Amino acid sequence: MMNRVISQQTHAEFMLQTLFYITRLVTEGDYGQITSLGLTEQQAKKIGTMPLDELHELALTMRSHMFKVAFDARILDAAFDIHRRKTMERQEMLAMILAGASCANMTEFYGINKSAYTRMRSQVGLSINDIGRPQVPDENGQRLIWSVWLQHEDLDEHPRLLAVHSATRYKIRSIWQLLTEWRRTGLAPDVFPPTELNTRLSRTDSNDDHPIIIH
Repeated sequence: MMNRVISQQTHAEFMLQTLFYITRLVTEGDYGQITSLGLTEQQAKKIGTMPLDELHELALTMRSHMFKVAFDARILDAAFDIHRRKTMERQEMLAMILAGASCANMTEFYGINKSAYTRMRSQVGLSINDIGRPQVPDENGQRLIWSVWLQHEDLDEHPRLLAVHSATRYKIRSIWQLLTEWRRTGLAPDVFPPTELNTRLSRTDSNDDHPIIIH
């Protein structure tokens, strides 16, 4: 008996929210959407002029066979895919900010404004005010960045930047500034031989709490 009462209440709440949706469509004059729900314009206008208490009464009298919800599976799957991509992009953006991407970087990479950047910094526990430019890596630091960058040619640009940051602990803003300059001039530093590169990366990992090559 209790389950039946709960089910009736849930159904009435669903119907009431549907009626609210119809009144909003009437207010906006979206009769194309209204008729796609199976209502006539006259019926919709009648619902749209009802006071709140009458909408509640109407919702209580509506039965499930009066209104049916049907999903288009193909469109719903497409919506899921869009949501998944947006979620992944947002996770990537937060990772970029944690990795030291500046507001200018994020605007260039994702088109977000300063307000969104500040809000996202707050979400990941960083201070609202971004601290100024980090020191430019020295010669060995630049060689390390370039060597690791070339190691990850199979990655897209943003994951590649994160991979370089993860391996070297240099901030994204420093990495991107150097890459931009090297592309502009065509003058990149020499890469480390594999053995020396592995040694330097191991040293970075072992000093993760107090990195000796970070600026």
